[in-house]
Amino acid sequence: MKKVLFICSHLFSGSSVLYDQLNLHTRIQGFKNNNFNRYEVVQNIFSLTTQNHKLDSKAAIFMDELLLNHQFTCSTLYDYCKFIYVIRNPVQTINLIIGKNKIKSEYAIRYYNFRMRRICEMAKTTKGAVLLTFDDLLLGKGLDVIEDYLKIPTKITFNPLLLNDLQKGSTVDLLEPSLRLEVEDRFERYLYFLKNQDLRLPQ
Repeated sequence: MKKVLFICSHLFSGSSVLYDQLNLHTRIQGFKNNNFNRYEVVQNIFSLTTQNHKLDSKAAIFMDELLLNHQFTCSTLYDYCKFIYVIRNPVQTINLIIGKNKIKSEYAIRYYNFRMRRICEMAKTTKGAVLLTFDDLLLGKGLDVIEDYLKIPTKITFNPLLLNDLQKGSTVDLLEPSLRLEVEDRFERYLYFLKNQDLRLPQ
């Protein structure tokens, strides 16, 4: 089967910047926002891997980004695909979701928690996958982990300056203090859980 990589994350985590940077690599090509980016059955993977890839070789890696729970529901695909998880501090993330999408804090918090819970569920099954945080991306950490995971002999380039807009936009605090404490506490539990799974972490 052809190689497939999923970047699993939530809105405003920096995952889309990582996606764009990986898409520049000669072996990797992304195909998000297409008709097949709901993976409910194995056949959806075949729809992805029959797209025209810039590399006509068995070394080609087909990539997609998942930001919603309903996009990936086929458990059979865990055995055939690679996964990179990207997560970010909830206060920064939720402030951006509220500010950029103009929605109520309760809906932003609900989306974030549902997404983090789903990432935790997936991580239990995808042993050896990569886990990165927004701060890792800011420091340019984890690229060597991705290279080793995907067995890519050539370097992956990443420019942390591309994350500047996501940093600036998260400084306006739109959360009530009580809600902020609640989401931060829950995030620490999610992060602890993920770090205790069989995942690859930056050193």
